[in-house]
Amino acid sequence: MAGPATTPRFLRADAERLVFELFAVEGTAEILSSERDQNFRIAAADGRAFVFKIANAAEDRQALAGQNALLLHLAATAPDLPVPRLVEAAYGSAMPLVSAGGQTHAARLLTCLPGEVAAARPRSAGFRRQVGRVAARLDRALATFDWRVPDQGLIWDLKHAARLRPLLDRFEARQHRLLAERALGLFDAVVAPRLGRLPAQAIHNDLNGNNLLVEPGRPDAVAGIIDFGDAVHSARVFEVAVAAAHQTFGQADPLAAAADVIGGYCEVAPLTEDEAVSLPALILTRLAVRMGVIAGRRLTHPGSTHFDPSVEASVWRTMEIVAGGDPAAVTARLLGR
Repeated sequence: MAGPATTPRFLRADAERLVFELFAVEGTAEILSSERDQNFRIAAADGRAFVFKIANAAEDRQALAGQNALLLHLAATAPDLPVPRLVEAAYGSAMPLVSAGGQTHAARLLTCLPGEVAAARPRSAGFRRQVGRVAARLDRALATFDWRVPDQGLIWDLKHAARLRPLLDRFEARQHRLLAERALGLFDAVVAPRLGRLPAQAIHNDLNGNNLLVEPGRPDAVAGIIDFGDAVHSARVFEVAVAAAHQTFGQADPLAAAADVIGGYCEVAPLTEDEAVSLPALILTRLAVRMGVIAGRRLTHPGSTHFDPSVEASVWRTMEIVAGGDPAAVTARLLGR
């Protein structure tokens, strides 16, 4: 992952100037949250809206080009999916370069989808099932995408779960470290032996509540899927496991919430037995990775507000339920059996 020294530091005025110079779009910029890049929402003078993304200078440009190719593939093969569209620069490039402070960053302009982030609104069982259905539709469209980007070893890609081990010492509470160790143990015992048999393809890999949009007037519908920055070629089941894990936040019955997502996914794209058996370990591992990254980020980025601390208690509770339950019984609940 790119380091903090290479994170873009452009001002709103810089973004407005660059969007006009590169894409011939005149508008007002608003800074958006981002873990390692810099994003601006652009309200154009003609009423349109865009997201201007300036990548971390250390970001692999081949990976960024792969994300662009993925979005172009979706535009051509699944135009009904609510995902952003790439905007070409005035001179014909979808990824012009911009410089500041002696560093060069790749820039992109995407259409801005309407709606609010799902994490900011109450979520119903109907919405969670819709998340699963949309995730499956997205994966069906991506199954034919020719992913050519070399593996980046991204910690968010669950096949690289072992990258969590160096972060274990950063957990302040012993019980939290033990839960993370349990996650890694289950991954090694259940998922690792099956990796070669799990269907693999390009996946979004980060269908959390901040990357899903909902329209206020249609609270059970997914209005948009955004931020393909963590897209990878990996096991298909990681997609639904990640989406299900994030829908457990703040839920009284986290397994039922996860089951809503998984049930919706299976309506469109049924899982293999190996995928189904892997679900508890994958949900637990995703949550452990999230908390490990947060623990590390608190040391390197004191005061960072990128991750919402209000959900942490529910995350640990979900991990306790999954880690402490009988694997077969947890699997059955997740599959609604």
